[in-house]
Amino acid sequence: MRTTIGAALIVTMAAAHASAQQIGVLPFSGQMSLEWLGLEPDNDGVVSARYRARGGTDGDGGEALLAGFDLGCTGTMRFEPGRLLADNAACALTDRFGQGMRLTLEAESGPWGWHTLRARVEDGSGPYARLRGRATLTRIMHGPPERPMLWAYVHGAVAWERR
Repeated sequence: MRTTIGAALIVTMAAAHASAQQIGVLPFSGQMSLEWLGLEPDNDGVVSARYRARGGTDGDGGEALLAGFDLGCTGTMRFEPGRLLADNAACALTDRFGQGMRLTLEAESGPWGWHTLRARVEDGSGPYARLRGRATLTRIMHGPPERPMLWAYVHGAVAWERR
């Protein structure tokens, strides 16, 4: 009987340890410059584009988990005049010690100047190895897509969990 209870307790503790622990929702904001690497317009006015983004997250580390990190992305987007049709980007967020996390961004159709991104933060290194997060972010584009380089501001909140 003791062996059965002990085994059940070990299994329960292992399952609780393996499950994700919610650790809170924290703000996320930053800025990025987007540089077009290739633009391919079609006959209907839709442009398929490859881009590189560089920037950083806001703050000095006190108010948000990823504050003060460098941001680097590569992505593809489709747009037409005044409207973002789709966007997918893979990004790296790194702190001053070279540790960080991977950020993936996806956007569906929305106005060019102000649209919504779904974000996943995962695959961390160092102290971020067991953290994961999900967010819905707003990206504000400063400038039309015809410019060779754009500037954007991203803000929202990330729901964090530890595994």
